[in-house]
Amino acid sequence: MKNYQPNKDLLEILESQKIKIKNLKEEVKILQRKLDQQIAKEGMIKQ
Repeated sequence: MKNYQPNKDLLEILESQKIKIKNLKEEVKILQRKLDQQIAKEGMIKQ
């Protein structure tokens, strides 16, 4: 059985994709918070 050598380039691509996904998740959280605040403001104006 020969030693399996993972493709380093592929691993690097995967790592960078993971980082991108993590950053996107953070962005989504921030946008969600802004949206919630906006909705709350709109609700106050209507009352």
